[in-house]
Amino acid sequence: MEQTYLIKFYENNKNLNKNTQFNHKTQLNKYLDMFNSYPVGHEIDIVENLDTIVNHSMKLSMLKTISKFRKVNGLDNEKTLLLMKNTNEILSEKYKNRNIKIKENKTLPSYEYMIEKLNELYKEQNWKKYIINYLLLYINVRNRDLNLKIVRTKKEATDDNTNYIVIKKTSSLFIRNVYKTSKTYGSKMNLIKSKKFVKAVNEFIDDKPSVDLLGYQLETTSNVGNVVRRLSIDKIKESDFLKIVLASKNSLDEATKISKNRGTDVETLQNNYNTEIGI
Repeated sequence: MEQTYLIKFYENNKNLNKNTQFNHKTQLNKYLDMFNSYPVGHEIDIVENLDTIVNHSMKLSMLKTISKFRKVNGLDNEKTLLLMKNTNEILSEKYKNRNIKIKENKTLPSYEYMIEKLNELYKEQNWKKYIINYLLLYINVRNRDLNLKIVRTKKEATDDNTNYIVIKKTSSLFIRNVYKTSKTYGSKMNLIKSKKFVKAVNEFIDDKPSVDLLGYQLETTSNVGNVVRRLSIDKIKESDFLKIVLASKNSLDEATKISKNRGTDVETLQNNYNTEIGI
């Protein structure tokens, strides 16, 4: 019986992207591991099970999948939706109220300061540093993501073991094949439409057919993190860029966006990049 529900659910989701399909499967398997069945029984039992989960981020992720699972299969879903709404409100409120310590921590600059410094790099035409710091601030990349090649056409971005920025007419396509959780989430793409970023990339590549962003500096060390830190604003490390962004744009929506950018679940962001007690 449960298998019939699963088949119908996965068939309904076959047009979703692979990451979303994978996440749904992961959440259903988590529920199975925790409660020894799939969420196909009486709704009140399902909701009572889910309400025992202390971690609100984990609960919300599971609720999103289970609500969709039950809706697709024509199962009662009202109480599940209500718990999802309540959990989302609790989590959103906690995101609003957390990270005060980061904002008060004078060892870390403000987000506004970082933007000001980024604009200075642009005015100075320091294209390499501008590109690196833009990606750290706006795409929330890790160090290794910046070990990339800039090319002129997507036809040149064919190596699955290389990250790329592809130059387009009015935008740049950032392709990540190699990053920390690539085996879980697969390749990631960001279309960057910033006019300043597009100009910086074009100026940096100049008349060359392609260019490595970090270039020769990687030859001086095997540690990409050391190279990136030398080129970052005020030599701030990548993890502190993320803390600054999270503290400034302190909302569940922003954390979810960053989660997708980095290939990091929201729970990990909460537990590892904030000074408040984990949710």
